[in-house]
Amino acid sequence: PRIQDLIERNFDQNDGALHYEFMAYAARNPEIRAKLAERARRGRDAVIRLISDEHERMGTVPAYPIPVLAQMMLALFDGLASLWFLDPELVDDDMLREVLAFLYANIDRPASGTLSPGTQ
Repeated sequence: PRIQDLIERNFDQNDGALHYEFMAYAARNPEIRAKLAERARRGRDAVIRLISDEHERMGTVPAYPIPVLAQMMLALFDGLASLWFLDPELVDDDMLREVLAFLYANIDRPASGTLSPGTQ
């Protein structure tokens, strides 16, 4: 539930427009880019804490490093937010629920044939 609330708060037309304007500005302004990068790091750290808290609450151990999971989820939802910004019908509440269900069902299972780092 906390994750879905976080996602829903980030799907906003006005905030989306402002986000894209800042990204374009940051592409030409290193100082602003650095500030946005720091904000992105804080966001990633918040997602890491959220994922850690969820695993602790559920009594599970993730199959992948939590920082990797956090960045993957941020990239996935950033892409969905971009599509939603262009056309909200492309990413409706049902799709968000399905994406979350998929993540919850698969996030703790390693992909078949995947080796842990350092194994051959």
